[in-house]
Amino acid sequence: MKIRLHGTSEECAAVAERLCQVLTVVSVSEPYPDRGHSVLVRVYVEARIDAPVRVMSTSEPVRKSRRALPPGGAR
Repeated sequence: MKIRLHGTSEECAAVAERLCQVLTVVSVSEPYPDRGHSVLVRVYVEARIDAPVRVMSTSEPVRKSRRALPPGGAR
């Protein structure tokens, strides 16, 4: 997946760092200045989505009983 970030250098750096927490980031480009007299930059991020983790249980789930009212009824 290719993602283009557009903002200030600080904003793009912060978002690229946060993306590392939810995606597998393969590469992050250097900031490219916008055309003209802009203070904004473009940063290109290449990322991958990890395969979902499957958890297999070898035991049966524990069932807990629930009561509709507290012991002794409603007060």
